[in-house]
Order: sequence, then C-alpha cells, then structure tokens
Amino acid sequence: MSSLISAHGISLELPDGTLLFKNFTFQLGKEKVGIIGRNGLGKTSLLRIIFGEIKPTAGTIIIEGKVSYLPQKLSDFSKNTIVETLNAYKKLNALSKADQGTANIEDLIEISDDWDYKFKIQSILDSLNLFKLNLNRLVTSLSGGELMRVLFARLLLENPDLILLDEPTNNLDTESKKQFFNSIKSSKNAFLIVSHDRELLKEMIICKNLNYKFSDQKNFLWENNLNFNIIGNKRVSISGKNGSGKTTLINIIVQNIIPTVGEIKIGSKNIAILDQKCSIVNDDLSILENLKYFAPIEMKEYELRIRAGRFLFYGDDIYAKVKFLSGGERLRLAIACLLAASNSPDILILDEPTNNLDIESIEILTESLNKYTGVLIVISHDRHFLNEININMKINL
Repeated sequence: MSSLISAHGISLELPDGTLLFKNFTFQLGKEKVGIIGRNGLGKTSLLRIIFGEIKPTAGTIIIEGKVSYLPQKLSDFSKNTIVETLNAYKKLNALSKADQGTANIEDLIEISDDWDYKFKIQSILDSLNLFKLNLNRLVTSLSGGELMRVLFARLLLENPDLILLDEPTNNLDTESKKQFFNSIKSSKNAFLIVSHDRELLKEMIICKNLNYKFSDQKNFLWENNLNFNIIGNKRVSISGKNGSGKTTLINIIVQNIIPTVGEIKIGSKNIAILDQKCSIVNDDLSILENLKYFAPIEMKEYELRIRAGRFLFYGDDIYAKVKFLSGGERLRLAIACLLAASNSPDILILDEPTNNLDIESIEILTESLNKYTGVLIVISHDRHFLNEININMKINL
C-alpha cells in the first residue's frame, strides 16, 4: 500500500513549553483510521500539522496527494449561501450558461468533465440526509448539524486523497449520524478522524469472502470463504479442530500474512497478541522493569507494586528476571503490562491463554479480562473459561 502520509520523528512543543507529543513516527495509506485519546494530547494539532496549518517542532512529514480538512471549530459562513459554502457556485453557473448556449472558453474549462455535477451534488446531499435542500439558502438558516453535513459534502465534492475530520458527529442527531457513517464507509477516500464517538469507531474488523491457500497446497484452507463483522467491544472465540486455520486467521488479522482471496479491514492499528510464549515481555528485564516499560511515565513505583500485587507478584518478587518465570507467571505479567499501558490495545488476541495456568491464575486472568473494554479475540478449548469471560460471538472454522 502506497503511503499518503509518511511522518518520521515528529514532535510538537507549545510556546509555553508543553510537549504534546515526541518522536512520533507513522505511515497512513488509503485507509480509514480513527485517532483516540484524552483531551489535550495533541490530536487536533496533529491534524493541523498534516493539513499544513502548523509545523512540527522536530521531525519530517511528507504528504502525497490532496488533503481536505473539516476542523472542530467551524469558520464563519454567516454571509454565505449553501452553494457558496459548497464552493460550487462557479461550476454550477458555468453549467447553467452551457445549458443556455452562452458558455465561453473559461466556462468550459471550469466544467471540465463534470457535466453531471448537479447530479453529483444532489446525490451527496441526499446521502447525508439533506434532501431537497435549496442551495440558495443562507447557511444561517441551518442548524449546527446541518451545517456540519454541508461542510462534509463540500469535502466529498472536492474528492481529495485524504479527508481529515475533527469530532465530526458532535452536532448530529441519530439519523444524521447513521447517514454520515454510511457516507464514510462507502467513500473511496482515505480518512483520518479524531473522535470520541464510539458508534463511529466501533466497526473494528470487517471480513469479506476471506480465504487462504498455502503455496504447497492445491485447496483453500477453509471450505467456505469467511464473512464476519466484529462490531463494538465484542468478545470473540475462534474454535476448530487442529489444522483448521485458527492461527492463520489470527496472522491475517494482525497482518502478518495477506489473504489469498477476499479482504479484511481492521479499524485499529493498536492490536496486541498474547501468544503462548508471551513474547511481548522482555526476558532480560525484571518484572518491575517490564511494568515500567509499558506504564505511563508518571506512574510511581508504589502504584506499579500495587498492580503487580493484583497479579500475585509481591515484595521482592518484582525484581525477578522474566526468563526465570513459569509459563503461567509470564502470562500474568504480560496481562499486567498491557492493562498498565497508557494506551491499552483496542484489540487483544489470546492464544490458548489457560494452558499451563493453575486455578488461581485462571481466576485472576478471568477477572482482568472482564475489566478489559476493547475487542477480545480468544482461541481456547476451555469452555468454562470462555463462559466466564462472557464470549458473545463465535467463529467456528
């Protein structure tokens, strides 16, 4: 996938010395990505950097293609009509002249290949629940939600490579939100969206006609192509016989391998997988050092000790090197690290997590997972454990 945005080591420090983010590196392709986080972390500032309104304090960012931006704080459009706000007046006027046979060369250049422009505008407005809108109305006659949708329609008309949205659903009612979500889903544009709206960001995994074929195999792995949506904070079990492709499906979800046919869309890049080796923890560090690595920098040692104690690591136990821990202890530490993280995963994947665990450790694991609020995907043959963690979706291979 070619990158629309390539950012390397960008930082942003405010004039008062506040550091919003430091050494941030990422790439964004032709995809739809949500930005979440607490207020004041610099989400809006990141959008403004991408749009070119401000420059990062350090680092480089390369933008390939056209970018459009709908900020949270809207500009003053009080003197504009809807058609002016859509930035469509010149082209519609040129089309009107062409219909009357009075168009000149400048009008034809303005029209270009957009002879269906009026239909395009109406289709976009209809898709946003703005039916039969008089384009000559002043925007002062619109509600806040209607104005937001008109401005979003303008972005869709511009047809950029990337659309930046900052809290776009704040003023929308339920029906308008539904139409808005559908427009984003059906659009071929890339989106980068700052939002606290769980409905907007809830579709975490969408799988359509998915299948996989190993290079040395004639047949596809699954008899029928896989189709499923994991919506909201689902708790999903993946089951099947040995060799049925459970691990292969996980590898597709975490994008370690590419499906042979079909497509899979992941609504978050923040995915953690706990394999049976618990490889996210560092063998050469102590329990405490691993917790410090994952925890927010402001978390004190006594707070880390409290968290460690919840997972049965007491006193001087926290100084033990991870390489000397049992399998069950490693798993308890891995879960403790993930739940201590400042940015806990949106999608957590566990592969046979109860193997080699004693009853007390399973109870601690169960309690911890029941407090986890993201998407949970579990491969397990332990039916009692699956019932205890409230599985509400099953994928049988």
